[in-house]
Amino acid sequence: SRDTWQQPDKVLKVIGVKQGMKIGEPGAGRGYYTFKLAKIVGTNGKVYANDIDDEVLDTLKIKVQQNKTKNVVIIKGEENNPLFPIGTLDLVFMSYVLHHIRQPVQFLINMKHHF
Repeated sequence: SRDTWQQPDKVLKVIGVKQGMKIGEPGAGRGYYTFKLAKIVGTNGKVYANDIDDEVLDTLKIKVQQNKTKNVVIIKGEENNPLFPIGTLDLVFMSYVLHHIRQPVQFLINMKHHF
């Protein structure tokens, strides 16, 4: 399974995800990391799950509702801007995303305003 080769628990621990953090997740897709992040940040934290694909966001919305996850905010971004709330993030987490972005430098420049 994906957990075996990707070792998400280990990855999130090593990068310092902690309770209470506000995390932006560009390219969240269907939420593989979203729920793992949400569990760690807890009720005092928040995960801003972003994507530009309506279909995957619809799937993620359903999963959030089914799991009754209260600390995930779903955001439809733009191709070069994740549209996270300005000045709120402690961390941005991306997994297998940057290579999908047509203008990655502009995307990353836009990202810095969210901290």
